[in-house]
Amino acid sequence: MGLRGYQPNQSTLDPANPPGRYSHPLPCYLGIDAGAAGGWALLDQAGEIMGCGIGDQGFLATVKKCQVARAALEQVTGFRGEGEAKGHRIHKLMEDYGRWQGRLEALGIETHLVPAPTWKRYHQLQIKAGLGAAVGWPKLKLIKRDMILDRARLLFPSAPLSRKKDDGVAVALLLADYARFGGTGGASFRRGRAR
Repeated sequence: MGLRGYQPNQSTLDPANPPGRYSHPLPCYLGIDAGAAGGWALLDQAGEIMGCGIGDQGFLATVKKCQVARAALEQVTGFRGEGEAKGHRIHKLMEDYGRWQGRLEALGIETHLVPAPTWKRYHQLQIKAGLGAAVGWPKLKLIKRDMILDRARLLFPSAPLSRKKDDGVAVALLLADYARFGGTGGASFRRGRAR
């Protein structure tokens, strides 16, 4: 089964409850990596995967089945070394980022915009200074992706992360884990407003 609508803990979801009512009584935590190749992941209080997916497939149906305590959305920032040729890709990413912010605001979910260096430091995924110059930017991107996938596979062995292109879901899982523990350094979470 692919990532679309992945929900391994079917026993925790009550089919007797009509849509829109919470069937999982404990708080859940949401992580979102915006973008076409990005993903979302929902963890329960114990860190078990409630659902995950690529893009927004299955998101609304899954998130309505539990009470989301807070969400961590990866903050999109400036792009170093990206020229006009990448303009369309950046535009698409910014549109997706805005859509995710709108969805979370409309659902009244407590959201925190988390810069990539913050959650990577939390999960000990820093790259040593000078490595980019030594291996080159394209190779460094692959190294970062592999590190993220490896960490997510270690923390969530049941997650469907068998492909390299599942890195967006891996990021979402790590962000949900970050949200579950409230982040570090006095992270500011606010209901219904991305901050």
